[in-house]
Amino acid sequence: MRHPRKKSYLKQKDKLEEDSEAIELSKQIIGSLSSKAFDEFKEELTEKTSEILSILTDDTYIDIAISEQLAIEVFKENEWIPIEKLSNATMEQIYFSLRLSLTELLFPNESMPLLLDNSFAFYDDKRLEDTLRFLTSDYNGQVIIFTSNHREEELLQQLEVDFSKISLNF
Repeated sequence: MRHPRKKSYLKQKDKLEEDSEAIELSKQIIGSLSSKAFDEFKEELTEKTSEILSILTDDTYIDIAISEQLAIEVFKENEWIPIEKLSNATMEQIYFSLRLSLTELLFPNESMPLLLDNSFAFYDDKRLEDTLRFLTSDYNGQVIIFTSNHREEELLQQLEVDFSKISLNF
């Protein structure tokens, strides 16, 4: 018999592996660019990511830096903090901001659909509300959220956002 906690931990593990794959893909894309192109792209990427992260964190983190070795740091209270020193939820917000920025920079004239599969597992209600508010007001593409809980639905209803819901019962 499987324990509910084990199932939850396995979902979290899968989510972290998915994020790790997204980061690796981002590293491959950035790493494939020439040094000069990378510098130009990095500037746009850090600027856009900082903008999104600032919105998602209510200006707690206002700037992000990506080194040539692709190490990520954020600026808070007059100091740069390595991403590894932050909470899982904050790291998730940074990765989410980075993915959105990459989408906007790689497809600037297209409204790309955004598929999110249990992307907010580590988010508290405030983080989730800020993220959903951002997605419903500032993201131009269609957003599809796959989730096994009802938090997203409840918050979207509280925010009075029109959405479609499809339930899959297995």
